[in-house]
Amino acid sequence: MFLAGECRHRVRASCDRELKSKTDRSLEPILPIVIYQIKLAKCAFFAKLKKNSTGRVRSMQLIYPMGLLAIFTLLYAGLVLATRIKAYRQGDVKARYLREFTDDTPPSYMQKPTRHWSNLFELPVLFYAVCLTILVLNLSDTVFIYLAWSFFVMRLIHALIHTTYNHVLHRLGAFIIGHLIILAMWVRLLMMVPAS
Repeated sequence: MFLAGECRHRVRASCDRELKSKTDRSLEPILPIVIYQIKLAKCAFFAKLKKNSTGRVRSMQLIYPMGLLAIFTLLYAGLVLATRIKAYRQGDVKARYLREFTDDTPPSYMQKPTRHWSNLFELPVLFYAVCLTILVLNLSDTVFIYLAWSFFVMRLIHALIHTTYNHVLHRLGAFIIGHLIILAMWVRLLMMVPAS
């Protein structure tokens, strides 16, 4: 609304200046309307282009927390692999356990990364889904970007707690905060989508 009003005001002033400088008065009745419409269309086009390009820049910023979480997830697989190799070499698990994941109780240092690896494919899937939806609909803004970064940080904190000292209440707190961030992103997205 504001852009359209601003365009009309600028175009009207420009048309008035141009008409005063014209010497040919034969087209005087129709010329103001034509010039006004052409300039209004041009102004509206460039205003929309500017708005869309800003939106794309913001949307691109949303890719960073998504990409970093994906990279973190892939790198975390290295920790899972390292703990399994360590457990096998130290004799804490047998090769049969690593083939079928039965008939043995793995050590805690192996269980925690394995369980967290599974967690990285649970709640983060909803994060990727909401971020991709925001990107496709070009609805990204500063609030979504802050929420996405907050979720990424909470996943790192959750991983650190889960993989190291594993205090259940601390881990639960990090999980709940991440859960609320995803909930906020989905609710806000649904509120921003225009009804058809």
